[in-house]
Amino acid sequence: MTMPRGNELLVALKNKLGAADTANELRWMRQYAKQKRIPVRPLVERRVAHEPLQYILGTQPFGKLDIVVRKPVLIPRPETEDWTMRLAKRRRPGLDHPRLNVLDLCTGTGCIPILLARTWRRGGMRALAIDIGDEAVMLAQRNAITCKVSKVVQVVQADIFSPDIADLVRERLLDGVDVLTANPPYVSSAEYETLDNSVRDFEDARALLADDNGLAFYPRIAELATTLLNPGGIVAVEVGKGQSDAVVDIFRALPGVVSTEVWNDPWGIPRAIVSFFR
Repeated sequence: MTMPRGNELLVALKNKLGAADTANELRWMRQYAKQKRIPVRPLVERRVAHEPLQYILGTQPFGKLDIVVRKPVLIPRPETEDWTMRLAKRRRPGLDHPRLNVLDLCTGTGCIPILLARTWRRGGMRALAIDIGDEAVMLAQRNAITCKVSKVVQVVQADIFSPDIADLVRERLLDGVDVLTANPPYVSSAEYETLDNSVRDFEDARALLADDNGLAFYPRIAELATTLLNPGGIVAVEVGKGQSDAVVDIFRALPGVVSTEVWNDPWGIPRAIVSFFR
């Protein structure tokens, strides 16, 4: 097949992204190509073929960090960054809890516990990050090393639906869990078919799709919260558009829940459900 010429590539990219976004992405790809001493054309070809820019450049900003990304591991989204930073301000190590134990389920790149570790004071937390995917576990481990928090963020491969998962957590976090976070799969099969090719063709469907109209993971997370959380613990989970009411009902029904809040993302969409336990 004959490859399109340079001007044809630019036209294709503009048709896909619009003029302003094309200009920005071309600038970033040129900077990356110059840094790596590689031609820019193959990068543009990958972008025209719908590959996410983050996979092409290899990183995604997340708070003050540059998180390494590799396909097919889910790319961290700004919505997740937003509620993670809000959580870091809302609950932090203090005199009552000088060190917090964090459990992050469905960790992907490890972005949530790594950002918490880099935001809170040094020595203020230990984290266990869990994912079922080989690629995700290896990438999260790499990010923990790159971000210089590998001594406080452990990454292990496990299935959160396994009957042994609670025992695994207790073995790794001997003092229990103070903060449980999760950005689980929450896309329904119907919604998945409407996603852009850049998502469906490149990001791991296991990190996106969930049964029960996208709600399948939340009852399990709630069950683990009641089993593992210390007194005064917090659970923060990300949800999809239109799911907040159903997930709020799941967590409000748990014993020991004092209050449950819905946090909107920067675009005004309910994005995180945060429950506080007595």
